[in-house]
Amino acid sequence: MRLAREIVGQFHSAEAAQQAEAEFTRVFREREAPGEVTELRLSLKRDFVASTSEIGWRTPGEEAKKVEPLRRHSLPHILQAARLVESVSEGRRLIEQGAVDRLTEQGFERVQEPYVPLYDGVVLRIGKRRFLRIVDADKQSQS
Repeated sequence: MRLAREIVGQFHSAEAAQQAEAEFTRVFREREAPGEVTELRLSLKRDFVASTSEIGWRTPGEEAKKVEPLRRHSLPHILQAARLVESVSEGRRLIEQGAVDRLTEQGFERVQEPYVPLYDGVVLRIGKRRFLRIVDADKQSQS
């Protein structure tokens, strides 16, 4: 860490070296998302939807509540659309090999299947150094 700080300090500034060290610590030691993440805008209601299921539940003495349908999105297609993989097959292989994680409140959690529900602002990590934030274009247009 000291060597990296000195090298960055030589070519940039001491402040840039401190910022780079803080970013490295946050991403690789604390396993959080980096400050700058590639964003992909898509309609979570229409784009890359692989399946939709109506979800409802009952509690004792209560009628079924109507909720938003659960949509499962094709993650390999999304990774290709974001140009993080060359092909859908490569995206599928990465998921099968355990190289795709989703950021949760507890940290990064491995994605184990190619069709997953996504929401606005979810951050995906592909390998160790590639990150992607999903932005819901429908929410952006309503604002």
